[in-house]
Amino acid sequence: MFRRDSARLETLFLARSAPNLTEGLDAEHRTARKIDAVIAEKNLLKHPFLSGLQAGKLTRESLQLYARQYYKHVEAFPAALACVAARADESLKPVVMENLAEKRIRAPHPKLWRNFAAALGVSEEEVTSERFPARDEITW
Repeated sequence: MFRRDSARLETLFLARSAPNLTEGLDAEHRTARKIDAVIAEKNLLKHPFLSGLQAGKLTRESLQLYARQYYKHVEAFPAALACVAARADESLKPVVMENLAEKRIRAPHPKLWRNFAAALGVSEEEVTSERFPARDEITW
């Protein structure tokens, strides 16, 4: 948001101080507005599942499915984060390592997620299995 706002202020400044320099900027701003509209339309928070989760309207079955499917991400994410840490520059590495320690050591997220699933009535075997539900099994 800050970058767009500062770009708009810069355009206004240029328009007042050097009008001939701003001719192409109007088209650029129209394009930026179109891109912003597409992004807003595809906002992840508008997904039916997340809308239902936020509103507290999901069925137990939907939450069980979520627990089974999302575990794959929770389980794999620390390895991905370790790759990021290995490639990170010195200014970013401590931040990534702190996040990695949180996920692996202080509060191992896969274990926390299995506990969440168990509270929903999903067995550890179901959560850790490789099978993904077929698309037609998914209901929000």
